[in-house]
Amino acid sequence: MLHGWLGAGVATCALAYVVVSAQPISAARPNIDYPTLALQVALDRAGISPGLVDGRPGARTNEALAVFQRARGLPETNTLDPASRDALGPDTDKATRPYTITAEDVAGPFQKKIPDDLMSQGELETLAYTSIVELLAERFHTDERLLRLLNPKARFREGEVILVPDVEPMSVPAESKRRGVAGQSASRADAVVVSRFPALAMVVDTAGRLLFAAPVTSGSEHDPLPIGQWKVTDVYLLPVFHYNPALFWDADPSHARTSIKPGPNNPVGVAWIDIDREHYGLHGTPEPRAIGRSASHGCVRLTNWDVVRLLEFVKPGTRVVFSEHPPDLRSATDVSAVQATKDGETGDDLAELRRRSLVVPVRDVPRSQLISSFTQTRDGHVHEALDIPAPRGTPVLAVEAGSIAKLFKSKPGGMTVYQFDPSRRYAYYYAHLDRYAPGLTEGKLVGRGDVLGYVGSTGNASPAQPHLHFAIFRLGPGQRWWQGVALDPYPVFMPSHDG
Repeated sequence: MLHGWLGAGVATCALAYVVVSAQPISAARPNIDYPTLALQVALDRAGISPGLVDGRPGARTNEALAVFQRARGLPETNTLDPASRDALGPDTDKATRPYTITAEDVAGPFQKKIPDDLMSQGELETLAYTSIVELLAERFHTDERLLRLLNPKARFREGEVILVPDVEPMSVPAESKRRGVAGQSASRADAVVVSRFPALAMVVDTAGRLLFAAPVTSGSEHDPLPIGQWKVTDVYLLPVFHYNPALFWDADPSHARTSIKPGPNNPVGVAWIDIDREHYGLHGTPEPRAIGRSASHGCVRLTNWDVVRLLEFVKPGTRVVFSEHPPDLRSATDVSAVQATKDGETGDDLAELRRRSLVVPVRDVPRSQLISSFTQTRDGHVHEALDIPAPRGTPVLAVEAGSIAKLFKSKPGGMTVYQFDPSRRYAYYYAHLDRYAPGLTEGKLVGRGDVLGYVGSTGNASPAQPHLHFAIFRLGPGQRWWQGVALDPYPVFMPSHDG
């Protein structure tokens, strides 16, 4: 057992890694396919991971694009066609961004060499990264090869500015422990579905809408994936790995039991998601390039960055389905903005909001330029909003008549406005404003199309990408401006296809 709190099941996981616009596209370096790199980055940011972001065409990238097309209701062309490019957003061609190496980055600690032999690993005090290059590569969802190709003259020292893939950086858990809270987006997830063909993990909501997807390694001829339905029992961060060679059909006969210390190069990576099937779980890996190309002893293995993102969707009790094939997916425009869920949502809300013909909340932005981003992941959680890029200072408009419930400044949203509709059934949220309109006050009645403020980049928005973050919430009985059920704004602004 793992000090009494993880369980012997961890020791049965797979250890065999048997292989079965910061940077313009035109500035290609040897061995980097920049269109592929940009596509991988765009898919990763959309919450559909290609696994390793390496600038190389391959099966994982093709599978991720096919999943994206299926989830968005697009033709599955397996190519980055114009419709897919539009759906991925305006930054589809942006592959990299600059990053300044910090003192904390270079401080480590680092483990100079990680032996392949598990008994030898058990003698180490830590399974940390081997170098600053490996640390930065994993943080930005890539490997040392690509990082060095992007930065051929870099010495990877404090203060140095390097190019990295433009993805949401991974944060390694701070300590080895049992996680005692649910993931931030666990309430949205109906199930984690792991399929054998193709080898993918998908998180879906109750409507069959995709929330997250990533490639996996799952099972082998000797230890096939146990088809069936299970549930999450617990989550562990930076787990200790208790190796028991008796549980492995291919173990070295000379091996004995040993415990391997935590770290990103631990055999199960940075996290372990335990399920109620003995000796099985979902976990990270020290070998991201092997995902989808290797065999396992039955467990489900993801890259460290993907398992960290998966953590946000699970809690004890979350369903885990092991199946031969992936689930049928419904696109965002096929599903009502509000589903019949335990939160009391009804399918009438989409029809009701469409009936009101809401104004696009940024002046002179046509509906045809809106891009769905409700299910994308941002900083480890589901976006649940619509981003509308526009030049700084563009007027932000009230989508319909109503009253100003709250003017609020927050670290993530910056300068924000909460507006109630006339019935006080819905709240409209406008964030990252540059400034408020003159005379705007709480309680003020506003008309349809009135100017509420101006597009900016306050809060956690990039100063280089001013935009309006717009969200719709269905208010609860208490009509609290800070509480409500998030509804997808994108289909509200799109025409109905009901005939």
